[in-house]
Amino acid sequence: KTLCQFPETLLGDPKRRMRYFDPLRNEYFFDRNRPSFDAILYYYQSGGRIRRPVNVPIDIFSEEIRFYQLGEEAMEKFREDEGFLREEERPLPRRDFQRQVWLLFEYPESSGPARGIAIVSVLVILISIVIFCL
Repeated sequence: KTLCQFPETLLGDPKRRMRYFDPLRNEYFFDRNRPSFDAILYYYQSGGRIRRPVNVPIDIFSEEIRFYQLGEEAMEKFREDEGFLREEERPLPRRDFQRQVWLLFEYPESSGPARGIAIVSVLVILISIVIFCL
């Protein structure tokens, strides 16, 4: 009953879960991180609250969330609770010229000239600091 709350997840879907059933022992076996499993089970018991155990690294727990197919919403909640900032997608300007100028100044990795402008910008800042200190 607890697992059925989230039927789109690995544990919530009996068909997906059956793959991990061991008929000899009459149990499910997931060869995964044990402390993470306790937290994943808590996700089902609490109605969707996801909490990473202190002794489990963030990247391991993220992988467990993906493995158990808890979904993007659970991953977003987890990342938000861990302090990751959600990067807002900014739409690019529609006009081609504006878009090129935007990419040139906003994304230094977008092209060679953009990288050059970024380097010049950093140099100007460094020179300003040196002059200010004299």
